[in-house]
Amino acid sequence: KAQMRAVYATEAGRNATRAALNRYWATRTAPVEGVLASDRSIPTRGGDLPVRIFVPAALQGVKSAPVLVYYHGGGFMFGSLDAFDPSLRALARDLKMIVVAPGYRLAPEHPYPAAHQDAEDAWAWVAAHAKEFGGDVKRLSLGGDSAGGTLALSVALKQKKAAVHPTGLLLYYPGVDRVNSYPSMTELGSGYGLDADNLEYLAAQ
Repeated sequence: KAQMRAVYATEAGRNATRAALNRYWATRTAPVEGVLASDRSIPTRGGDLPVRIFVPAALQGVKSAPVLVYYHGGGFMFGSLDAFDPSLRALARDLKMIVVAPGYRLAPEHPYPAAHQDAEDAWAWVAAHAKEFGGDVKRLSLGGDSAGGTLALSVALKQKKAAVHPTGLLLYYPGVDRVNSYPSMTELGSGYGLDADNLEYLAAQ
């Protein structure tokens, strides 16, 4: 525990850990063929934000396809578009949807609410520009894993009074509250890789 926090506390330590995790995540999904990926930079309240748009072969040339805005995981401190590129390609292919993934800012360099603002601004951009890349503004969904699932829920809750609403949510083990005292945290909180103490540390950043 102390060693992990000492490593994460320095910029060099975070960079090394991020690079190692990016390599690990990128190699956990088999290469995916037939998905066109393109990078863009979109304006947000925090500055220009990178997004990657994945269009499966079945939808290339289609003018009105469903779109999933997907936020990667990583405890708000780790993860990148490159790390999740293979899995996002697989999602686009298997769901037969255009997937738009924002490269939101990470903590602790960019603490709350930076990631949430980036997530919300990316959703707003997609809602306004979906037609430019063949998306159907009436079929926009939100998704994410872990911290990304939390961002997806956060954005969805803020769209209740908006003109464009998400038509669905695809959530993989999202963080939905800060209670952290459920039986599973006690029974499975250590020895399984992502310990309860790690989660507490990441959230505090």
